[in-house]
Amino acid sequence: MAETHIIHRSGGFTLVEMLAAIGILTLGLTAVVGVMSVGVSTRRGAELRHRAVLAVDQVLLGVATDYFPAQPPAEDGAEPPPLEPLIIDPIPDFPELKARVEFTADPDVPNMVLVSVWVSWLEEGLSVGEKFQRVMDRRAPFFQRVARLVEPR
Repeated sequence: MAETHIIHRSGGFTLVEMLAAIGILTLGLTAVVGVMSVGVSTRRGAELRHRAVLAVDQVLLGVATDYFPAQPPAEDGAEPPPLEPLIIDPIPDFPELKARVEFTADPDVPNMVLVSVWVSWLEEGLSVGEKFQRVMDRRAPFFQRVARLVEPR
């Protein structure tokens, strides 16, 4: 009788199957890392926009309490003098942000001013910015006017 050899294969994977599995895993991990980097970038941009809103509030408070009262008052019946633009670089407490503030007077209501604030910052190496606007009374803030009225003379 002739001898027959029975070959028993163990239940493992071939080299080709392993290389295919590693390739698929690599593609999947690359996609996940790409999505994570976009997520981090988006979060950073949202954080800077949030900080810009906080900075604008601070800038507008400074305009109302410091800049407007320092301007010369209007003569009786005359139009108030024009307000010069401000450049704030950097904004205090927000070193990554800078602002440009411009004023547009309302000819019908001399004490009302449209205040436009452009806040800019660097995002991924590019200058990005947002514009904010608010109508403000150029007279001293209400609490300062009241304080002047109640001061002992």
